[in-house]
Amino acid sequence: MEATSQLYRAPSDSKTVRRWGGIVALLLVLSCPVDRALAENVLSLYGGATVTDSATVTVTDILATPPVRITREVDFDVGVEVGFRYTWWWRVFGLSFDISYFTVEPHSTELVSYDVIPLSLLFMARWPLLQGPRFPKGRFHPYIGIGPTWAPYEFQVSDVSLPYGGGDGSGDDTTVTGLLGFNWQLTRRHSLFMEFKYTDIDVATDDSNSYWGIPAKLQLDGELATNHFVIGYSFAF
Repeated sequence: MEATSQLYRAPSDSKTVRRWGGIVALLLVLSCPVDRALAENVLSLYGGATVTDSATVTVTDILATPPVRITREVDFDVGVEVGFRYTWWWRVFGLSFDISYFTVEPHSTELVSYDVIPLSLLFMARWPLLQGPRFPKGRFHPYIGIGPTWAPYEFQVSDVSLPYGGGDGSGDDTTVTGLLGFNWQLTRRHSLFMEFKYTDIDVATDDSNSYWGIPAKLQLDGELATNHFVIGYSFAF
């Protein structure tokens, strides 16, 4: 049991190191001197839809005697997403902090649904096009971004073959987010954008892997490979 407990703790320690590494990198970048005339701060709000690939999901009720395990291929419906992003731009390069919330709902009444709140540190690049006197930094900006993401999630399981019909739980994963999109300036300060984003979250909980620190009733094993399609509004200052 002691060896098993150590195995459970190891991934958590690795995730902690990666999270602190990201924070240190952010502080180092923000501490660098820059020409404020070339810098730009942007606040963005966005919303849209998520499309999650079907996945094989295994649920184990560890409190049942004996433990009950079921494995199914689960199809997901289109989900909903809302989010907020702060981006610090310097010329064509940027650094973003992004937080969002999205749902993953099963098709019909299949097995499991999720609520996910990813927090990302994104390294950005953009291409300023259609520059002129009115828009010296460009009016049309295609852009890309990539960076580490910490994704806590909650799940709800419902199945008549499980004791008490299922239950709920929570977990988290450290992954990478990639995105691409384009931004259209309405004025120098106000703009609209459209974006595609991709995340791949490993759902693998155990009796010690609840981000609230609460012992779990259910163990869950699966994957959330999700395509995000969003539109949004940005304000530059």
